[in-house]
Amino acid sequence: MAYAGSERAAKVSPSLLEEWMPAFIAQLAAPGAQFTRAKDSDGTALH
Repeated sequence: MAYAGSERAAKVSPSLLEEWMPAFIAQLAAPGAQFTRAKDSDGTALH
């Protein structure tokens, strides 16, 4: 379970979901999930 403010390493890079086929399959598996993008104050990409 994840808690607000907690972090954990991803087993697969979130950037994989920028391709249509993995994004489509992920949406079928978890229809309520949302993919979001953000950047840290130093410009590091956060997903």
